[in-house]
Amino acid sequence: DEDAQTVEEAALSRVADGGFEYECVDTSDELDHLVSQLADVRRLAVDTATNSTRPMQANLVGISLAWKPRCAVYIPIRGPLGARVLDVELVRCRLGPILGNPAITKVGHHLKYDTIVLANAGIELAGPKFDTLVAAHVLDSSRASFNLDVLVAEQLKHLCIPVENLIGRGSKQTTMDTVPINLVTDYASEDADVSLRLADVLEAALAREGLTVLFHNLEMRLMPVLTQMEQRGIRVDAAVLKR
Repeated sequence: DEDAQTVEEAALSRVADGGFEYECVDTSDELDHLVSQLADVRRLAVDTATNSTRPMQANLVGISLAWKPRCAVYIPIRGPLGARVLDVELVRCRLGPILGNPAITKVGHHLKYDTIVLANAGIELAGPKFDTLVAAHVLDSSRASFNLDVLVAEQLKHLCIPVENLIGRGSKQTTMDTVPINLVTDYASEDADVSLRLADVLEAALAREGLTVLFHNLEMRLMPVLTQMEQRGIRVDAAVLKR
C-alpha cells in the first residue's frame, strides 16, 4: 500500500544518503566549544533523551541539538555504568543560557514534553518555538499519526532509527540510560536533525495554506499554558464536579 511504499522509499533514502555528522559532546572542553559555536545561532532544534514517556516522572538522560541540516550533537548526562557523561550542573551552567535565550527560536517535536523535562532538571527552554507536532496537526488534524518517524518518512523520505533498536519492546524493554552512549548519540542526534529539517517543510506548508498566523498566534501561544497545567496540575472543586 501507499504507506508501505513511503517507508520503503525512506529506507532506501537512508541507505543511499549518508553524509550525516552526529557527534557526542562528553567533555567540558567539548561543551565549551559547542557553546561558542552556538553563540550566533538564531534557530536551534532541541530534543531530550529520557528514561520515561511521562515528563513529570522522567529523568533527563541527555540533550541533542541541531542548528544546520544533517549535523547534530548529543550531550550525555546519564548512561550505563562506566560511561563518560557530563554532570547536569555543568550542562545547566554552560548550556542553560543558550537554551534560555529568548532571541533563539527553539524547534522540536512535542516541545511541551522537552520543556517540562528540562525544567525539572533546572534548565529553562525559552524563546519563540516551532513545534513540528503542532504544525502537522494544524495542517491536517485528521491524520492517523503525528509520530515524528512517520512525518519524516513522508516529508523527508528518510527512515529514522526505530527506538526499539535501542531499548527493545515488551517485557524485555529497557530504558535509554542503559543503552551504550554511541547508539544513543546517533538516535538522539537524528531526532534533532530531522526535526530541524521537517520544520522547514511544515513552515512552508503553513504559509501555502494561509495557516501561519493561526499556528504562531494561537496554537504556539497556548503551549506555555498547557505546559504549566501539566507541571502544576489544575484545581478542581470536587463537589461542583460531582454535581
